[in-house]
Amino acid sequence: MSLLFASFIAGVLTVAAPCILPLLPIVIGGSVSADKEASLRPRWQRPVVVTLSLVVSVIVFTLLLKASTALLGVPAQTWLVLSGVIVIGLALSYMFPRLYSKASNNRLIERANKTIATNQSNRSLKHAALTGVALGPVFNSCSPTYLLIVAAVLPVSISEGFVYLVAYALGLGLALLAIALLGQRLLSRIGWLTSRRFELGLGVIFLLVGVGVLFGLDQQLQTYILDQGWYAPISELETSLRN
Repeated sequence: MSLLFASFIAGVLTVAAPCILPLLPIVIGGSVSADKEASLRPRWQRPVVVTLSLVVSVIVFTLLLKASTALLGVPAQTWLVLSGVIVIGLALSYMFPRLYSKASNNRLIERANKTIATNQSNRSLKHAALTGVALGPVFNSCSPTYLLIVAAVLPVSISEGFVYLVAYALGLGLALLAIALLGQRLLSRIGWLTSRRFELGLGVIFLLVGVGVLFGLDQQLQTYILDQGWYAPISELETSLRN
């Protein structure tokens, strides 16, 4: 039970890790909306969709890429490229909404998205879901508890490791949800939130993160911060919780 509790707390503490820093702008940016239909939905809806899809994506890709042998033939870089492309695609949809609208009116695309997006409001939620899903493959935790679950527990007991992994992902998701809600609340007080400038700025942030993922710049940033020892106190706290 101590590892279960430590897994959950480790997930919460991971939001302060260098592994998460490149993802925070995307989580916060994906939790707000500049479309006119945003006022028709509860404010908590987009943050919940982003964080929930992120939690599911982290669990799925951890099991597929780091805990099983099913996809050993698929290079990890393939998933990073896919994630980067998705994030860049979301960036372009924010920066060039008219082109996205025209593409969405294409019959083939409309049929493919029929069960997902039937109006602008649902399309906005699809953006939120894709944002969370795209972050799963690029998630690379530097948490020692997470590494313990993946390297030591899952290979021995899939069921036990899965429980710990879910606890970790839930802690991470709840912490990110709190940050997303806080960021959304702060941004909602800015007068230009629903203006074209905000939408364009959001697209630029997504574009920078997407390009960073494609070229491995996010991993270089993580390595630099780890080398500086800034995450050491949190790592020691996690270790003490497991003991």
